[in-house]
Amino acid sequence: MRSVVLILLVGLLFSSISFITVFANPSIPQVYVVGFGWGNPQNPVNAHPGYTEFPFYVEITASSGATPTGASLSLPFNSPFIMSNGNQAGLSQATGYYLATFYLTIPSSTSPGYYSAKVTVDYSVQINDYYCTESKTFNLEIPVYAVNFPLPVAIQGGSSTTSEQLMTGEGLAPVTLTVSNPSNHIVDNVVVNLTLPQAF
Repeated sequence: MRSVVLILLVGLLFSSISFITVFANPSIPQVYVVGFGWGNPQNPVNAHPGYTEFPFYVEITASSGATPTGASLSLPFNSPFIMSNGNQAGLSQATGYYLATFYLTIPSSTSPGYYSAKVTVDYSVQINDYYCTESKTFNLEIPVYAVNFPLPVAIQGGSSTTSEQLMTGEGLAPVTLTVSNPSNHIVDNVVVNLTLPQAF
């Protein structure tokens, strides 16, 4: 009888150990923020004070069966940004990649620097035959860059391809001003004001 009891105890002990081993390191579905910035992932740009309803993107990936379904951006009360209509676009792919795009206005009075924000990602997880919705919040530091003003490099009479000498009294004459972009990014909405001396 003792030998039978001992065998049963040993069997129960190994059964318990195997049970703990199976559930000690479960594969937990997760979502991650892998990138964010102004513009889009293929063409990121520097955003400056004065940009209006400019796209700010957040790249999200998932693992272990999690499927991102949406994202929302929240700003603290002292944030300089003005958000337009929340999440304007969300693109989800079967690989677990999700691209969220928000449209923010940066007032002209905003100082260059980094500003805090939170992005909350909603995602679904399948448990047996059911789908559960969960969420996870990430902290972001959104950059605002100083303005690199275009620099004038040349001025000439005529067009950019044909130079003309300006003569007194000839009336309307074309003048071409060439400016350079000192940054590594595209600068939009450039306005050039040219002040000419008064005629005598």
